[in-house]
Amino acid sequence: MFNCTHCDTQYDKWEGRCRECGQWGTIVENQASSKNNFNLKKNVLRAQSVAEASHHIKKSRILLGWHILDEVLGEGLTVGSVTLIAGEPGIGKSTLALQIARNFEGSMLYVSGEENEAQVADRAVRLGLGAGKGLHLVSAQSVHDVVRLAETMEPDIIVVDSIQTIISEDADGGAGSVGQVKATASQLVSLAKRTEIPIIIIGHVTKEGAIAGPKTLEHLVDTVCQFESDTSGAYRLLKILKHRFGPTDNVAVWELRADGLHTVDATETVFLPPAPEKSSRVIGTITEGTRAFLVEIQALITPTSLPYPDRTVTGFDSARLKMLIAVLQRYGGVSLRDDDVFVNVVGGWQGDDTALDAAVIMALSLAKKGNSVEQSTYILIGEVGLDGFIRPGKGIVSRLKAAQKISQATIIAPLNPDREMFPSIKVAPSCAELIKLIF
Repeated sequence: MFNCTHCDTQYDKWEGRCRECGQWGTIVENQASSKNNFNLKKNVLRAQSVAEASHHIKKSRILLGWHILDEVLGEGLTVGSVTLIAGEPGIGKSTLALQIARNFEGSMLYVSGEENEAQVADRAVRLGLGAGKGLHLVSAQSVHDVVRLAETMEPDIIVVDSIQTIISEDADGGAGSVGQVKATASQLVSLAKRTEIPIIIIGHVTKEGAIAGPKTLEHLVDTVCQFESDTSGAYRLLKILKHRFGPTDNVAVWELRADGLHTVDATETVFLPPAPEKSSRVIGTITEGTRAFLVEIQALITPTSLPYPDRTVTGFDSARLKMLIAVLQRYGGVSLRDDDVFVNVVGGWQGDDTALDAAVIMALSLAKKGNSVEQSTYILIGEVGLDGFIRPGKGIVSRLKAAQKISQATIIAPLNPDREMFPSIKVAPSCAELIKLIF
């Protein structure tokens, strides 16, 4: 048999490109196994009511003792759940797992398939884990050994680092292959459901940024977390892509230092550089889940003698910039047809949040008429339509709360959802009124 390593589609002969997912060079040969991978007993099944099933639950959640992580996961880990944390090499997945042990009050079994116990202990000491912590280390590559050890020790939490280095005797292929990842993940999920021990699995990602291994892995686990870095490399973000027992619209932010991950207090302004002196400043808002972040928008306009003016943008959609220039000219009375336009989202942030439209409109207007405007800081929220009107977009309340973190700033939005909560918000429902309000 031939299997696609990207989507696990099976073929009876080799092909250069997978017909299911369209990937090239991902189809590899797998020898058909004569072993029975299923050891099913002929038990008589009996369905349980919700009351009967709930009676067996000792407690539904286990708090990790790390407030920001407990909040993102929805009040901690669910009993018997399996959580997958995936990220690029060196992003800090193992550091994150060990720091969970530093904050957790119970016992943890840390299974490493990439390092021996001394190497993991060396990093644990560097991260500040004392000898009194209930952290137990083991270096293993067999999932059967891990299952037997877990059933004997009965720890409160199990961490497997990583799923691509653990193998099962019931599957063919090397560690990290499609069959091995499916087999080991299935047995770990079975262990978690049977013993009610939460399991955290560390996983790798491909060069395209997708989670390595078959898509079945993401279906098997209860929670899928993406651990990634911002553009500067100083911060780490944990995003929830799938969660059977909690929300998927939250994100945790840490600052990476030599001694591990540190919680960021003012997450709203973490991507905002210091304010320059004697210069107007335009700030927009972006959202990741339920959290809003502030980013600075810069614009530069210079006259050109070329028949086709340049439109250069960094961190924003270039096609959307052309649309905003047309809307600004039609409804705002600001013509840029003979100017080169450069727009930059400071810090290299890449995103497609349409609520940045009003901030881009303001930055372009100030760059064109900036000499006649008093120097100030403007925070704008809203999506600009082709009719020239500004719409609030999603999450306007969280955006306005983040905007209030900047003192002495003029906050402008298309509407005010709560005048008692936001008494100083200026309202500009259209581009024409926005230009009139400022100039």
